[in-house]
Amino acid sequence: MDKSNNITVDGRQINIIYNVNAAEELYKTSHNPNVLVWLAEYVNKDNQNLAELSSRVCKAVEVMANASVRKHNIEVSLGFRDGEKKPFYTEDYFKSVLDIFDAVNLFKDVVETIAKGINFEIPKELKIDDDYLEISASKKN
Repeated sequence: MDKSNNITVDGRQINIIYNVNAAEELYKTSHNPNVLVWLAEYVNKDNQNLAELSSRVCKAVEVMANASVRKHNIEVSLGFRDGEKKPFYTEDYFKSVLDIFDAVNLFKDVVETIAKGINFEIPKELKIDDDYLEISASKKN
């Protein structure tokens, strides 16, 4: 099963993956072992924190895109794959080419990729659809 996802950024197809490298890097950034909680912290707070949410999504995309590049480059070095090594994305690339709403729209792709990487089903409480994002707490009796 492919645990990566292809996203389109600035007209380019970019592969992202959530593997051990990505998990370690995002933990260093978030200081939270649950990166989904860190990412979703600003979802649906009356759009007051879209800049922070988009910044977190950009960071997650950068880390996961670089994890994919790292995997590709290692496979080329070991002879498992033909081709040339790819350059890594810089820290500011995604923040430079995406506007706030483009970044927020990538939230769904990031969450789906993380879910693939940890064999995790997205809880029903985390409703993701193409029109909007909604997190709701369900009360268990």
